[in-house]
Amino acid sequence: MEEIYLNRLNMKQLSESIDSGIINKVIIPFGSCEAHGAHLPLGTDTFISTDIAERLAKRVGGAVISPPIPFGTSINYNQYPLSLSLGYDTTIKLTEDILSSFIEHGLKNLIILNGHDGNIPALEIASRNIKNRYKSASIIIVPGWWFYSRTVLKNNYDTWDGKGHGGEAETSLMLEIDPELVNLEDSDCQIHNDVIDLSKHGVMVIWDIEEVSNTGSTGDSKSATKEKGKILIENFTEYLVELIRKLDNMDWNYDYKR
Repeated sequence: MEEIYLNRLNMKQLSESIDSGIINKVIIPFGSCEAHGAHLPLGTDTFISTDIAERLAKRVGGAVISPPIPFGTSINYNQYPLSLSLGYDTTIKLTEDILSSFIEHGLKNLIILNGHDGNIPALEIASRNIKNRYKSASIIIVPGWWFYSRTVLKNNYDTWDGKGHGGEAETSLMLEIDPELVNLEDSDCQIHNDVIDLSKHGVMVIWDIEEVSNTGSTGDSKSATKEKGKILIENFTEYLVELIRKLDNMDWNYDYKR
C-alpha cells in the first residue's frame, strides 16, 4: 500500500490493510498554532512534525500518518498574536482519545511525533494513562527534534547550539521545508541569558515568552540557512528510521514483553 495518510484511505482499504498487517503502526504528528516571531508562520511546529512524519512513513513501511494535531498547549507563548492554546487537560484528553481509537481498531504500535515543547507534559501523562489501560500497546513519544539537534548536531550552529523558539535550528528547518513561509528580513537574535544562567542542574525557571523576548522568538534566527535545515532533517529522520526498524525487528516486543 503506497498511501500513507489515514484521511486518504477508505474503510475497505483500512480494514484489509490492518487485518493483513500491511498497516501495523501509526505516526501521530502534534504541533501548535502560535507566534514564532515575525519571520516564521504560526504553524511552524505542525509543519515540521508533519514533514518529518511523512519522510519517516515513506522509509519504514507499514505506517499510516494520523491527521496532524494543529493546536497545542501554548500558555507560555500566547502573549504575542495569535496563539490558539489548549489547556493541559484538553491536550491530555484529546491525546488519550486519539490513542485509544487506534488501539480499539487494532493498531497498537503508536508513534507520537511532537513538534511543540509545550505539549510534552500532556503527551506523557496521556500516554502513561493509555499504557495503563491497554497493556499490550507500545507507545513511543518523540518529544522534539531539538533534543537531537542540540546534542548530536550542536556543532553545526553558530549560536547557542542552534536552540531557541524560532531560533537558528528551527528557522533552518523551515527554510528546508517551505522557504516561502520564512522572512529572514525579520529575523533576529535574542538569547535569554538570565534564564539560561539560572537554569542549571535541572532547575526550571517558569517564564512567559514576553519575559524573555520582545518579538515572540528566541535564539539566533539570523544565522539560519537552508543547508543547516537539510542536514538536521535528514539526519534526524535517519535516526528515527533506524529506531522504528529496530522496533519492527523486535515485533515491538522489548525486554520482558518478548
